[in-house]
Amino acid sequence: MERLPKLMAMSDVRECLGGLSRQRVHELIRKKELQYEQTSAGRIFLASEILKLKREMEKHPRSKARTARDE
Repeated sequence: MERLPKLMAMSDVRECLGGLSRQRVHELIRKKELQYEQTSAGRIFLASEILKLKREMEKHPRSKARTARDE
């Protein structure tokens, strides 16, 4: 039997990405950094895509960018 890819709900995505706000997740969707499928239960995301984004965010955290810019 073929295994389905692991999926994540919006709350799982927010938790996995360090407690991001819903607004920030929507911003990532709008910028096409996150793809999703709309279902009757809400938006679902591929876990592999979320983990890939998480690795990218860890390489380039926003707080470091702000700190460097403010100095």
